[in-house]
Amino acid sequence: GVELYPDFNVFEVAKPYARDLMLGRFTPRRMLSRTRKESLKLAHHLSVFTKADGEAIKALVTGRFRLRGVPTITLRRIALGGFNGGA
Repeated sequence: GVELYPDFNVFEVAKPYARDLMLGRFTPRRMLSRTRKESLKLAHHLSVFTKADGEAIKALVTGRFRLRGVPTITLRRIALGGFNGGA
């Protein structure tokens, strides 16, 4: 290809526009609005936690969480039931 402007740097030209765009996204008013929305979401999630949920989170944060083996039920057994007259 032929270069029309070999010294032209699109990134240098775009830099002021990108800067203004980014600064517009992080105005104090917008940040406060986002913080308020996220705080309300967090408050809702915390309000529906059970005591067991809280204990599990505490165990995860403190590194005391241990995963124990849980018996698995096969898909066939769920779908068809057991062969001994029940589940």
